[in-house]
Amino acid sequence: MATFFGEVLPVVSRAVEEDDDNDSESFERFYSEVGNWICCKCESINVSTFTFHSYELNTSNYYDPLTHNSTFESITSNAFSPLKTSSPKGNNSINNNTSKRNKSKNRTNSSNVFNIPKKQNLRILTLNCRSIKDKTSEFSAAVNYIKPDIICGTESWLKGEHPGKNPTKDAIKSSEVFPENYTAYRNDRGTLGGGVFILVQNDIIAIEKPEFVTKCEIEWVKIQMKDKKDLTIGSFYMPHRNMEHIKELDKSLDHISNKNQTIMLTGDFNCPDINWNTMSVNQNAQDKEIQIALMEVIISHSLTQIHETPTRGNNLLDIVLTSNPSLIKTSSNAPGISDHDMIVTDCDTKPHYQSKKPRKCYIYSKAKWEDLHKDLTILSTNIIEMYHSGATVQELWDKFKTDLYSNLDNHIPSKLIRSKTSLPWINHKIRKMFKKKTRLYQQAKKTNNWTNYRHFQKECKRQIRKAEYNYINTTILEGLENNNSKPFGNIRVTALWTRAAKHSMSESGEGKLPCEILIIAVGPAATGFIQTYVIHKNYEIIAGLFSGLHEDDINTLSQKTPTDKSCFLYRKKDCPKILVCQCNITVTPEQAFSFTEQIFPSINLEDAYVSILCSAHTSEYKADIPISDMEVPFLRSLRSTKYLGTPLAPYVDQPNIVTGLPAQCLSYCQVNKVIAVLYACYTDSIQVDSATMRCFLPLIQSTPIKDIVEKNPKADEMLRTIVDLHTKHNTLYL
Repeated sequence: MATFFGEVLPVVSRAVEEDDDNDSESFERFYSEVGNWICCKCESINVSTFTFHSYELNTSNYYDPLTHNSTFESITSNAFSPLKTSSPKGNNSINNNTSKRNKSKNRTNSSNVFNIPKKQNLRILTLNCRSIKDKTSEFSAAVNYIKPDIICGTESWLKGEHPGKNPTKDAIKSSEVFPENYTAYRNDRGTLGGGVFILVQNDIIAIEKPEFVTKCEIEWVKIQMKDKKDLTIGSFYMPHRNMEHIKELDKSLDHISNKNQTIMLTGDFNCPDINWNTMSVNQNAQDKEIQIALMEVIISHSLTQIHETPTRGNNLLDIVLTSNPSLIKTSSNAPGISDHDMIVTDCDTKPHYQSKKPRKCYIYSKAKWEDLHKDLTILSTNIIEMYHSGATVQELWDKFKTDLYSNLDNHIPSKLIRSKTSLPWINHKIRKMFKKKTRLYQQAKKTNNWTNYRHFQKECKRQIRKAEYNYINTTILEGLENNNSKPFGNIRVTALWTRAAKHSMSESGEGKLPCEILIIAVGPAATGFIQTYVIHKNYEIIAGLFSGLHEDDINTLSQKTPTDKSCFLYRKKDCPKILVCQCNITVTPEQAFSFTEQIFPSINLEDAYVSILCSAHTSEYKADIPISDMEVPFLRSLRSTKYLGTPLAPYVDQPNIVTGLPAQCLSYCQVNKVIAVLYACYTDSIQVDSATMRCFLPLIQSTPIKDIVEKNPKADEMLRTIVDLHTKHNTLYL
């Protein structure tokens, strides 16, 4: 380096001395060409801080200028300045000499402290969530404001997803808590607390790397970069200082270091006593040997900690590590959604974007159907003539495809639809509140007076949630008033009744189906039991429940096999007051309310007995004794106040709860004073088996099922068939 600068700087100085008319812009352009070099090992740009000033380091220059010419003193730079470099540190007199044009430009963009031109850099957001489920509104609003490309989170408190494995049955879906324009990669703890995740924008090419994950709370994703080495980014959480976590982190980094990749690791390390400037640990630090071990791991893998601002009180708990610090532009704090501040890191690199083209959508309500029909008739005639004249299959297909799309474009209006990334309830008022909250946060950092900031932070959270709820309620009301199901998406469930059912409703005088017994079976185990022992003969379909369909007659619809993903309402032919609902589809919590509102108001339940059957996994059941000591599968029950009898199974004891559609049905019966009982079968089997379905057999002797059961000599054969069908449908052939 000394030889390099010794050869270049005299040349530059002589050029300046010989031509006093050289302006600073020409000098800077020439100097930027000779004042940097590319490392042959890591391919990163090493820059001279004679040319590039540093936002963070304002120490004196190690080298004296080779000339004291006034022209040299007036040189300014508009080029990018890295946060950390391997070059000599810049001269303060040069660093502080900024042009008025740049100052005015900075003032223009200061309305949003995180305002960066789109796709000019890679933005990474690091945050500690402390339960993302409870903060979805604040999280979505913060993401909408900061607009990061990648989000690394800790303490998600989610469950059910691990790298390289299929989600568990009780997994919390990423779509429930994360913005839809991000792809989620998670490593959940499975028990209370913990969990890490990485969110990557959908248009960035990313690959999860489960082979890098070890026995600690860590997640790795590889980001494909443009014209540079791929970036392997990780999210790490160490809840308590533990030497085992450090060893597992070391193993994980070993896997990546051998790949010769650019590494960035962020997260909550919980090591506040490390002085990252001197790379030392305070003498009175707790768990000193563990913090020293972490520091040694970081040094051994050539990582640099680039964040310097405390993230929780006066403690620097959340850090950002990288193997290439010259890529980092800035790393600053932002108001967090928990007791930790968020970290916004901007990098001088661009990922490989896979932009999605806008989708063409035809507006069929404005189509000219008669003209389209005429042109398609002509097209059909032309295709037949070409066939008889000896045209090849490829020629016929090309003609058909080209003319078909041409006719569609001529007679049906269309529009281009792009995916929306902004939240519709984030209005101008909310954006102004975010800007004010950011200003108050910066003031509180300077004055160490947090009263105004914390008061306004609570008000900001309240207004965000209020805006979201108002938007949802307004959308629902407008959809109901205008009979428009589009705002509901797949949330709204529609009941389609047969002509026979509608006729029975009209004859009843109340517009409702007469009913004495209603059985609702939810899930494959319960529907398999009912299919085998109750509705195996002498039942007819009278209604179907669907999502996103228009009303139509369903006489032609039927459940071909017991494993069909369907939801039908059956009625006994010789006793029309006995109804059975078979729900073998996944009903989301949002759809459960719509389900009950579509079915129950159309049935006269005043004197009816309602029996609800469902199943759940033993992992959801909490007991004083281990599940392994219990006889599995087993039944538990709940009842409404109007049910005066004693259920044939023990009650679901606290703190266990029933969720989803079964809970919604029982709640409806409780509120409307309907006689109802719920039976839940807890099983340790993931797939449907005969033992789980036979677990419901004691209910044959219970009210009201005992009154409608008919002997089925082929019951065992039907159970085996159902199990075989489920096994076949859930088997993947690779």
